[in-house]
Amino acid sequence: MRLEDNYEENEYDKPSENRKMLVQVALGVSLAVITIVGIVIAINYDTKTNKKVAKENRITTETTNHMSAEVQEVHESVQKLVENSGLTSDDLDFWDIYTGKNKDADSVSDNDSNRKKENSKTDEDSTEEGKDGLTDAEADHVNQTKITKSDGTEEWSNISPFITKNKYDENGFIYKDPIMKYYENGKNISYMGVDISKETGLVDFVKLKNAGVQFVMIKVGARGYGNGQLTVDDTFTDYIQKASEAGLDIGVYFYSQAITKEEALEEANLVYENIKDYHLVYPIAFDMEKVSGDAARTDFLTREEKSNLALIFLDALKNVGYKGIIYGNKEWLIKEINLSTVGTYDIWLSQEGEKPDYPYKYSMWQYTQSGTIDGINGDANLDICFINYAMK
Repeated sequence: MRLEDNYEENEYDKPSENRKMLVQVALGVSLAVITIVGIVIAINYDTKTNKKVAKENRITTETTNHMSAEVQEVHESVQKLVENSGLTSDDLDFWDIYTGKNKDADSVSDNDSNRKKENSKTDEDSTEEGKDGLTDAEADHVNQTKITKSDGTEEWSNISPFITKNKYDENGFIYKDPIMKYYENGKNISYMGVDISKETGLVDFVKLKNAGVQFVMIKVGARGYGNGQLTVDDTFTDYIQKASEAGLDIGVYFYSQAITKEEALEEANLVYENIKDYHLVYPIAFDMEKVSGDAARTDFLTREEKSNLALIFLDALKNVGYKGIIYGNKEWLIKEINLSTVGTYDIWLSQEGEKPDYPYKYSMWQYTQSGTIDGINGDANLDICFINYAMK
């Protein structure tokens, strides 16, 4: 139905003040209700939460009290065990569980400590081969050589870099009792010999030669280590004549106890007078070894004095056409003379064994003083030479 244009609103169609107030009141009530509901929900949530927390706290407290009781019981048992056994807490593996120690960490630390101790002990006592095939002990003395002294004690001596070294290959030494030979590239380049004196006794030089002996070193004489008197060896003339007749090459040696230049020249002259009528192929040896078990007139000489006396003796004989060599054991050669001073002369080493460990160059080696060979009754001094003195 279409209203007329002149239609007018009555009083019920217009909003009144009372109507506005009703709307406002309704809105206020709604907001209040919503607020009250929210508060109630929050209170209920907090109440439940607090009850849950309280319940959990109660359970935790009860559990803790229960565990404390168990721990206390175990602790008391352990205490009784310790008191009855004499053990301490450190002796009980499970004690760490209750003391709060980190057992695994302590175990690792203990293992590391033990390992270090074991490694330290291994370093000190090792006999295992290390770098270059050397034991730890050998590596510590790689530039030294061990000397066994006459009194049986041992010491290490530095190896001089200024003295010509021994270049013999240990594998080149071949010992077939009683003869020692030395091979290079599969060829024997050595010569077999014996050294003899009146102590040797009766010698059959033909049998010696048939046994493989090629040269002999014969004692000419000596100076007394006490009274200083010069003597010619009782068997010298007989030995040198028969050795010549058997066709053996000959060298000689003299036991010196000279303490002055004059005495050294006197000794050289005695040697010359006794050899001048014979043909010598091998050298004349200067021998000033220590006297065993007794005092000698040369004991107070210094190393340099002994070296100079050796030079005086050998130089005198060299001046009349003879070759010279110095005899001694490892200790005497290294400790008692200066090898640099006498370096122009060959060395005749005395050292028992199948392989010498003398570090410096030597031309002859007395490898035993108790050998057995046909032609000598009893112990024989056996030698090997690396030089063909007939060609030198």
